[in-house]
Amino acid sequence: MGEKPRGMYRVAGLLLSASGVRYAGQLVLLVLIARFGGAGDVGVFTVALAVCAPVYIIAGFGIRTVFLTLHRPVAPGAYERFLLVSLACAGAVVCIVAALLPGEIAVVLLVVAVIRTGETYLELYSGMLQRAGRPRAIVLVVSAGTGLQIAAACAVFLLGGALPQALLASAAMYSLNLLLFARPAALRPAVPRDHSFGTEAALGTVSAPDASSAAEAGAAPAPWRALFAAGLPTGVAIGMITLLSTVPQYLLGLTGDVAAAGRFAVLLYVVVAVEMVLHALAQSWIPHARTLLRSGALGPAAVARTAARWTALVTGPGLAGLVLAALLLPVVLGPEFTVTLSLAVPLLCCVLLVPTVFAADTAVVVRNRYSLSLLVSVSALTVGTALGLALTLLGVFGLRTALWTFAATMAARAAGGLLAAAWAARATSGGRVRSARRVRSARHAGRAVRPADAHAGAAGALLRRYWLLLPIAAAATAAVAGGPLWSLGAAGAVVLLCLLCLLRVGAVELLVITVPLAFYITAGGMLVNLAVSDVLLLLLLVRILADPACAEAFAQVTGTVKAALCVVALLLTATAATAMARGALGARVDWTAFAADAFKLLVVIAYFIVCVVVFRDLCARGDFRFLRLWALTAAVVGALGTAGAVLFAAGVETGLTMDFRATGTFEDPNAFATYLIMSVPLALLARHLSGRSLLSWHLVPILAGVIASFSRGALVGIAAVLLMLCAAAFRDPALRSLRFLALLATGAAVALVMGGAAGSLLETNRGVGFGEDVRFRLWEAATDVWLHSPVFGVGLGQFITSSKDLLGSAGGVLAHNTFLSVLAEGGVLGAALYFALPGAAAVSLLRRADTAGRLLLISGAGAAVMAVSLNLQNFRPLWMLLALAFACTASTAPASAAAPLPHGPPGLVASRALPPRSRVSPPRDQRDPRTDMSWN
Repeated sequence: MGEKPRGMYRVAGLLLSASGVRYAGQLVLLVLIARFGGAGDVGVFTVALAVCAPVYIIAGFGIRTVFLTLHRPVAPGAYERFLLVSLACAGAVVCIVAALLPGEIAVVLLVVAVIRTGETYLELYSGMLQRAGRPRAIVLVVSAGTGLQIAAACAVFLLGGALPQALLASAAMYSLNLLLFARPAALRPAVPRDHSFGTEAALGTVSAPDASSAAEAGAAPAPWRALFAAGLPTGVAIGMITLLSTVPQYLLGLTGDVAAAGRFAVLLYVVVAVEMVLHALAQSWIPHARTLLRSGALGPAAVARTAARWTALVTGPGLAGLVLAALLLPVVLGPEFTVTLSLAVPLLCCVLLVPTVFAADTAVVVRNRYSLSLLVSVSALTVGTALGLALTLLGVFGLRTALWTFAATMAARAAGGLLAAAWAARATSGGRVRSARRVRSARHAGRAVRPADAHAGAAGALLRRYWLLLPIAAAATAAVAGGPLWSLGAAGAVVLLCLLCLLRVGAVELLVITVPLAFYITAGGMLVNLAVSDVLLLLLLVRILADPACAEAFAQVTGTVKAALCVVALLLTATAATAMARGALGARVDWTAFAADAFKLLVVIAYFIVCVVVFRDLCARGDFRFLRLWALTAAVVGALGTAGAVLFAAGVETGLTMDFRATGTFEDPNAFATYLIMSVPLALLARHLSGRSLLSWHLVPILAGVIASFSRGALVGIAAVLLMLCAAAFRDPALRSLRFLALLATGAAVALVMGGAAGSLLETNRGVGFGEDVRFRLWEAATDVWLHSPVFGVGLGQFITSSKDLLGSAGGVLAHNTFLSVLAEGGVLGAALYFALPGAAAVSLLRRADTAGRLLLISGAGAAVMAVSLNLQNFRPLWMLLALAFACTASTAPASAAAPLPHGPPGLVASRALPPRSRVSPPRDQRDPRTDMSWN
């Protein structure tokens, strides 16, 4: 009946781990602020936290507890909209307070309010995950959000940003984690373990209520009224829990003994640690308590047994904590923090009372007696305050009596909780008969029963669609005070969120859109390339690992993933062994460069693994929207680069060029050109799979951007792509519309290159000819380095150091050739490992011998041509292209995935079986729901 204790303790351990990660993240963030901002920033941050804490505790309405315990079936969207209104009111209160504070504190206060908004929503989604039986996902969600939050703050501090900017970046990363990982995982329909009290309806999996449930719905209050009636006392009760411990501190301050107040706060951390454990236990016990309630077994005896079991469980850790505090506090904080026996005894009493408090309170709220729980908290607070004031008036209130006062308060709360649980049990048993009579009378009277969510209204529809704009809008408002640059970044965040909410762009599609947003930062004296999509990659990776729904998609490419991981492991092992051997022989080894290149390799392999899983799943479902967005993104990026080059020629600096060479959203014209060259066949593939004409406007800005890059290698690369498209057009009937244009473009490109027109154009702009390019000397240096160690190379990341040692001034920079660079650093063995995945993809595409395979092969060939003059080992779009090639040539999917959808085309893997122009994408509203929701 319900969860077994062992399972309950496992869930409690996972919830406790999530809490530990969250509190550890807050501690690390505080340390970062102290390290980079000093004591002043720490003070500003703590003041903002102190102001926001009570407001958002009450505005949170104890939403997680309410979701886990409320009997009334309420849709998750109603919880979200209710919380939106509540947090909007909380934000208004914070704005009023911020208007009364100095400017610096006000900005930080607004950003902290955004963070607290995200944390409150995460509480709701954690409750959804727990109720759906996925507690491990809670740990992953919290860990991902905390890690992104800390990483963003650290990056901003390292780049010289101030506290508001660091907190704003943290808030943005937290919101992305909430939006792209936590919310989709929580709202995924699932059959939970707890089937009591309409859980299925709460999760949106119930089709229609029966007559009795309809009558109950008609007699029950509206969803928002029910949530308000349950959440208000719960939120206030949670807020009063903090007052139970702060009242003795206030009284110690009134007596003038500030040092004792500080010692009291430090000693109370022992109780706080026990409360964290008990909170996790109570949350994990809720499903079992609901089952006991349904069977009528949740009486005072069951509550007492649970409290006794929890007391026995925490007694040992509590004693260990007291002993540890007695040993460490005097050493770390000074002798005045010595824990004597007179102080340890009341602390131990508090520790032993906490389990009863949590067990009794959980039993009360499981019965939905939220007001009764609030009454117990108010009574305990009244007892503690009255006792403390009496001792203060008697002049005997000190540290020891403050601890005993707190122990008495906890005792009053425990006793009141047990009495409330007993009274609620009797009241519930008597109320069931009256409730059944009301339902029968409503049925006989023939009253119409109105569904709870039948009349959401226009305002409800707007809130349901745009609710996530609120935290980002608040972040944008806070960023306005941080300077123009941060205002621009906040505006960009709002635009991205609009794309996500209004256009229903999923995480995979957003990954495709943001991968061209690449930039460089200097870290540890090294230039590191990053992309906005790296954040989304992490969220998708965690999603694949945490979501059981991704298991089938992952199973289709398990062999490919294992092969990629094995290749990377062998490559890293071989190159590390080479570097160690060279170091032992006296050669200079740059281990920082090795670690940096190894990390870059792991990043692009993560791109490959994530994309091969999600692309395979989407292709098998017939959803090629990500390819259409790739084409659209490439067209926009090409247009931006072209416009930047034109404006630069007119004397207007836009930041979209490197001098006169277009860079678009990249910071390098060669990477910009490579991305566009790869995108030409992919744009054609997107049009082909959607059944539309291959010739579209996307090709114009893409080709214009390639020319505006003024890259010599790009001219050769685009000529090679056009030449291969021309050949494929005469072989493949599906590409026949490209024949004339491919011939014309190929002829023009060859004429420009062979006739020297392109060279003279570049010489005019760049002041240097092809023969004077420094790359030729670098290639010669790379060849010399490789010949020095042809089998094993010089080790990953060691080319720059080795070229300096061997060639003097001729070396010291990148080889500007992917093939020679890999040969120099990995030798023949490393090159064989490195090119194993691209080689396998090329062979699979050649065997495929269809239109999609040819276009993908041409895209890869264009990147290979560019790799002759560039280092593309860590170029993210290239690894996404490899993932797409493996995704469409992977082993045949199960019939459920590979078969045509009821209203859509078969996957990319089955496209050979169709006529050339029959692959028409269905309207978006007619697709299989999995297509739109799987990766959102």
